[in-house]
Amino acid sequence: MSNQPLTFRYLPGYDVARVLKNYLLNHEADLIMLLPGPHSRLGTFLLESDTQEVARLATVPVLAAV
Repeated sequence: MSNQPLTFRYLPGYDVARVLKNYLLNHEADLIMLLPGPHSRLGTFLLESDTQEVARLATVPVLAAV
């Protein structure tokens, strides 16, 4: 792994799944790492989080670091 380049990208936008999908169309990635934020219990129960949506739709592994 010492010869593999590690990169970090900040991708601006409001729809995380759409932004990542567009990015992955033009770039090769081995892993997506997300830092999920806290949600209320009601929001967690009723709505799918961005992290859940990305994990469901992603074609590469997703790491959610909490």
